[in-house]
Amino acid sequence: MRKVLIFWVAALFMVACQNGNKQNNEETGKSSVTINYETESGIPEFSATSDEAVKLQYYFTEGDSAHMIMETEMNMEMMGQKMPMQMTMESNYKINEVTENGNAKIGVEFTRVAVSMDGPQPMKFDSDSEEDMENNPSAGVFTSLLNNEISSEITPSGKVVEMNMDAIMDNLPAEQGAQVKGQLESMSDQFAQNAFVALPDEPVKEGDVYDAGIIETGNSGMSMKVDMKYKVLSISEDKRYVILEPQGEFIMESIQEGVEMSAEDNTIGGWVLFDLERGFLESSDMKMFMKLTANQMAIKMDMNIKMRME
Repeated sequence: MRKVLIFWVAALFMVACQNGNKQNNEETGKSSVTINYETESGIPEFSATSDEAVKLQYYFTEGDSAHMIMETEMNMEMMGQKMPMQMTMESNYKINEVTENGNAKIGVEFTRVAVSMDGPQPMKFDSDSEEDMENNPSAGVFTSLLNNEISSEITPSGKVVEMNMDAIMDNLPAEQGAQVKGQLESMSDQFAQNAFVALPDEPVKEGDVYDAGIIETGNSGMSMKVDMKYKVLSISEDKRYVILEPQGEFIMESIQEGVEMSAEDNTIGGWVLFDLERGFLESSDMKMFMKLTANQMAIKMDMNIKMRME
């Protein structure tokens, strides 16, 4: 159970770094195009669009900070057992430095983790609860995540130059041992390959699909890779906003002898709203579904992840 939770915490942190905050047009006062979020498809739509090409790029400002709240709903079924889980993760995000070449040195500290899981091994935990922090057996796993900075350096195109989780790994409780620490070390190395949404080098227009690289993570005898692409669904008429659709293919590989793994019926969808003028992701709604088979044992999983900043 603890391995599963560590795995999803790392996966969720990766997704958190691919999301941003949403501000309406009244707050920015700069866009002449309105955005309708209440659509039949669930994907936002602009009141007017452009067919011109635009350049996607992050713009970082030293000292910018926000409080991130990420809410995840996951439904997993294994051997006929359903294991629904809800997780809320809150963290403080800050750009500590912007280098001469425009890279951002970013720090993230988790301030709250709340998990509710049903199934054969049900659990409930909320780090805001003094009772849970003192008496819940899961507290040791999550304590190392809280109030310890994860630092990374990101380029304007979203590539990770450096990523450091030492503050978390050094605070793992002794009873977790070298195995969990090794898993986190592996995750941090793999996370560094592609944490932010990678942006294309060339300008893009509506209908274009660009390659965002391979996102990879591994745990508990398996390696999970996602071949990520993004489709440009629409560009606002004033070329202020772009809506991207994530498209990905799961590639499962066993790293344990004698275990054969495959993924099928897997989809990644949803949407990402990118602010061209300010150069960041305003909001997103990521949806994932995967059916995993390991030595004839099937696991079905779907996940919906939403992010907001305050």
